[in-house]
Amino acid sequence: MEFSRHKKQALFVSNEVLLDDGFFILLEQIDFKVRNFELDELDFKILIDESIYELLDQHIKDQNRRTEKRISGILSIIKSLSIYEEVNTYGFLNFEPLIDYININLKDFEITFITNLKANAERLFLIDKEEQFHYYYFEENKLTKYNLERKEPTITKPTNTIPSALQKSFHTGLNSKYINTTELKDIDYVYSEKFGYLRLRKDNVLEGGEGKIYKTYDNLMVKIYTKDERRYELVKKVQHMIDKDLRNSHIVWPKDIVYNENEFIGYVMNEIKDAKGLDMYRIYSFRNISYLDRFQICIDLLKMTEYLHNKGILIGDLKFDNIMYQEKEKQLYIIDSASFQIDDYSCGVFNLDYTHDNLRGKNLREVLRTLEEEYFPINKILFEILIGKGPFYDFKTGEVGSDVERTFHYPLVTEPVTNQNNPLFFWYHTKENIKRAFHDYFTNGIITEVSVWIEMLENILKEAKQWVK
Repeated sequence: MEFSRHKKQALFVSNEVLLDDGFFILLEQIDFKVRNFELDELDFKILIDESIYELLDQHIKDQNRRTEKRISGILSIIKSLSIYEEVNTYGFLNFEPLIDYININLKDFEITFITNLKANAERLFLIDKEEQFHYYYFEENKLTKYNLERKEPTITKPTNTIPSALQKSFHTGLNSKYINTTELKDIDYVYSEKFGYLRLRKDNVLEGGEGKIYKTYDNLMVKIYTKDERRYELVKKVQHMIDKDLRNSHIVWPKDIVYNENEFIGYVMNEIKDAKGLDMYRIYSFRNISYLDRFQICIDLLKMTEYLHNKGILIGDLKFDNIMYQEKEKQLYIIDSASFQIDDYSCGVFNLDYTHDNLRGKNLREVLRTLEEEYFPINKILFEILIGKGPFYDFKTGEVGSDVERTFHYPLVTEPVTNQNNPLFFWYHTKENIKRAFHDYFTNGIITEVSVWIEMLENILKEAKQWVK
């Protein structure tokens, strides 16, 4: 990038750039040119966002004196050259005031936005319809131009086995839907071709809408379905899953079908010991889990989700009580895999709170969900874990139910929040790119892909762990 007296130029610099060695080198060049009259301070400006002062205050509170002094020193240099101007983008979340400021005060200037956070560049680029800005970042102390494309947000279809629109699933009709109708009351043993006869322990039986889960030998558990759930498509689906032989120890997968007197009644799976459903932590708004661990839970869940999506599998009934957490070992598991959507076998169960609006009123045994619809429970679960409240939380009346309009109440810009009991506390202290991803989805339906979510959260967790040390 060349600076010259023969054209008017302005640099809009994001906060993290002020700590980049490349910017310090660049500032030395600008300082030399201004002091030697090679640049006219009337025709050259450096724009800094007002949020820099909040950042300085935070460094002072955290006793990061070295960082605070470096930023203050850089600001002093810029101000001494009379090329300093302030703008307010509310922490790089709303660029409309910046564009208005430029159109009024710097109309004839060539404007360059320098940010090392690509999300910032993409956010401004999205509304920079007249392409007033150039976009750069520092790479090995050198300014490098971003390669940004103007396109509508899309999601990647990992495999063509996940439908892009609702399709018919494999299912049976009313006259042939049940594989058997035997009532099961006091069964003590079931039979598996792989494991032989398995005795069912009658202590700590887990009950759900589809049936019961019993402990048995060798760290195994048996799920036995109710009479109404023992459908022909279910036994075909479970056998199909066993044939796939998915190998991810954190996804509890059927190991074999179990029978009672030659009739299909359920399947056997690995036992997950000393684990609780995440719904038990949700009761306390996840405050009984450290914030760093909450980030790791989100990352682990996303990686399992990505693993399944890449195999053409949708979780479907993704909700907190299907996610188990071993707090001591800090291990996460997804259970109830027989409800997953696999090929043309549907996910027929659902929780309305975590189901996309597209699926309301449909018989989910008969249709296949889309990848786009899976992103609703993904975003809602991530939001609740990180923020501690639901995305439709109404600050006056409480959580908005699934039977009313879903409205996102969280503003991108808020006043400072220091009280942890304030429902906006974690939202206020959340990184801007995470806020934007949630805001984009719950207000405009713009999807942040699973892989991008993983990258964003891992970067934040890595940075946070450095501060903890």
